[in-house]
Amino acid sequence: MTLAIIIELAALGAGQDTKMTRRGLIITIIIIVIIIALALIFYFNLRETPERDQSIISQPTFTEFLEIKPAAPAPDLLPVTGEELVSYQNHFSRKNFHPDGQLKAVIEEGEEINSLKIIEVKSGDLKKQIALNLAGVEVIWRQPEEIWLLEKSMAAVPSSLFSLNLKNRSLTAKERGVSLMINWSADGQWLLKFSLTQGRNNQLTLINLQGGSALDLPWVTLPNKCALTRKKMACAVPQFLPPGTILPDDYLQQRFLSQDQIIMTEIKTSTMEIIYDPQEERLDANDLLIKEDWLYFTNRYDNKVYKMELK
Repeated sequence: MTLAIIIELAALGAGQDTKMTRRGLIITIIIIVIIIALALIFYFNLRETPERDQSIISQPTFTEFLEIKPAAPAPDLLPVTGEELVSYQNHFSRKNFHPDGQLKAVIEEGEEINSLKIIEVKSGDLKKQIALNLAGVEVIWRQPEEIWLLEKSMAAVPSSLFSLNLKNRSLTAKERGVSLMINWSADGQWLLKFSLTQGRNNQLTLINLQGGSALDLPWVTLPNKCALTRKKMACAVPQFLPPGTILPDDYLQQRFLSQDQIIMTEIKTSTMEIIYDPQEERLDANDLLIKEDWLYFTNRYDNKVYKMELK
């Protein structure tokens, strides 16, 4: 009798152990499935956004690269109005005008091929027409006998800057890059180039067109947030960028407004100085222009034009 009871209890215990083993196995399988699912989600998220450059979430401090003089007492920002405002606006709206202002160059799209037309401003008479196998380009009349043609810049898409010689009608490529944007000095010596490297990093390079030398700058900004002369370069540099920012698209499409410091660089000596630090004031400076002893720009927060004296 006692032996029978013991055997029955042992069988009952074995049944409970089996149930517990099955339950543990089920729990283990569920945990493994969850882990695999999470791993797959993480993997495909990475596959969907391989091009985003997480290194531009915030700007490195300038002291990691070069010593930059701290900001002096901030100069006053003066509003620009009247004829001075018209002159500033014409500087950016008439890039396709001959340096003397008498002629302008425009692209006319045809059914089979496009043409560059040289037109007299006052009379509207056609002075010259050149066939071009290019479309969607910005026309920049750089020198009396040279016109630049810049393909539209988009993230992850290579584009080129071409030079058209008006004397012999030859077309040559000057620069090429992914997300290409440029600015230049009026004397034709300096070219400021923004592009993405093969590693998808933002790169801002100052190129000496007369000597061929180049200098990679230690911050991230766009060429339209800079102004160049033969001796100086002023740049509005964002103090940080939103996570996942893709330049230049996100800035040009106004998906964010930056908070800028303005840095002046003496090109010959490479010395740099923060000439304006807005602190709590909101400043997103665009379309910079140096004229005589003044720096002009548009603040995207209020879309008004301001100037500051360069001391």
